[in-house]
Amino acid sequence: MNFNINSEILISNSLTPDEFVYLYKKYINNYDDMLLRVNIDELKMNDYLDSQNNLTEKSKSLFIPDVTSWIVEYRELFPNIRLPGRNPRGDLNSCIKKMKEFTKKHPQYSKEDILNCTKKYIKNNLIDNYKYLKSSHYFIEKEGISTLLSQLELDEPEDNSSERITNI
Repeated sequence: MNFNINSEILISNSLTPDEFVYLYKKYINNYDDMLLRVNIDELKMNDYLDSQNNLTEKSKSLFIPDVTSWIVEYRELFPNIRLPGRNPRGDLNSCIKKMKEFTKKHPQYSKEDILNCTKKYIKNNLIDNYKYLKSSHYFIEKEGISTLLSQLELDEPEDNSSERITNI
């Protein structure tokens, strides 16, 4: 797995790149004993880990993106047309709520992954004149099923560990 780390996050939180990667790998439940120089006691002292080496809310908050800054961009990908019984752009508040939950459950997907996948989904639905296009908030999740997640999984490279670049 390759990382693009926002240096502002490191500086504002006084974290080394190794510490940040360590916390991130724990956050996505993918810690694999990679060779990182991490002072566990210092992470505990700075409230990134609790006494049992579990992530604290402070460390988890590093990885939850602020979807409100780009949810309008996401919604505007959907055509602003009236289809029988629905508007594909959907409800803004539902989009915000569902996207916050989605990004919390699936931190491995970046804003760029989500937007690119959504563009592809919408383009593929143009063939049928948007007949089967889901509304923006239902694309994220409807009744426990996420078409967005299904589409993202279809677009993943075969070998996730070497080809995927995660922007955090």
